[in-house]
Amino acid sequence: MNPAGLHLRFDKIDEQVTPGGHSTARYRVYAEGAPENKVYAFGTWFMTNAPAIDPHDYYVNGQGLLMRHSLSPSRN
Repeated sequence: MNPAGLHLRFDKIDEQVTPGGHSTARYRVYAEGAPENKVYAFGTWFMTNAPAIDPHDYYVNGQGLLMRHSLSPSRN
């Protein structure tokens, strides 16, 4: 399911404490080498469940950053 051999890199941005006292980390996700101008799917797979695919489209910018919004043609 990964013929191009792409991999993801997760860079931690920060960590916040929720009102309930739980710690939540935020990450930027990079898919270095992934072509721009394509629509990607993103999913999670917990070993005890079937993979869950996010219903949103994802895009990659020139630095490999995975984003939920495409860059407008004037910004490319």
